[in-house]
Amino acid sequence: MRNAKVYVYVALVAVLTLVACDAPQAHDNNTAQQVVGSSPTTKSSVAEPSSKIDPQLAQAIVSNPTSVEFMVGLAEQRADYSRETLGMSKDEKNAYVSRKDEELAERTQPAIQAVLDELKSQGDVATYKSYDIFNGFFVRGTAKAVSVLAARKDVGWLEFNGEVTIDLPPVHHITATSLESGPFHC
Repeated sequence: MRNAKVYVYVALVAVLTLVACDAPQAHDNNTAQQVVGSSPTTKSSVAEPSSKIDPQLAQAIVSNPTSVEFMVGLAEQRADYSRETLGMSKDEKNAYVSRKDEELAERTQPAIQAVLDELKSQGDVATYKSYDIFNGFFVRGTAKAVSVLAARKDVGWLEFNGEVTIDLPPVHHITATSLESGPFHC
């Protein structure tokens, strides 16, 4: 009987925790708008342009506003094809998803390509390459290119694509002597 009471208590706490955690997201419009545009898979037509720009990209622009490498993800991304691909072999699924990715890119990327071509003619884009695997572009351009792209409703996010320096802790080399004297002595 004691185990049944503990189980009911744990279940009740779990349900209350889920309700409490979901409540602000379901009812708070400010929270919902902050989430929009934070992920490559979300639509961000209501997001402010500055919220689409990755903080590392913003820092890179400050450091060098004339040349920065970044990725541009369009607002419309791949749908969930799990129902359509039920019962398909792995090869059939891959072909289906690849075809759908290509169709999405063909439908959504031409407008951005036109903007990138215009920016390139003005000297604000050095190069770009389109991708259908994530429905977006690699771009090497200026701060103006970032700003123009971020202002578009059909752009979901812009992320830095340069080198990132990470300070790692020092590496400790393990030797036979250190193993014999350390906590792993057998």
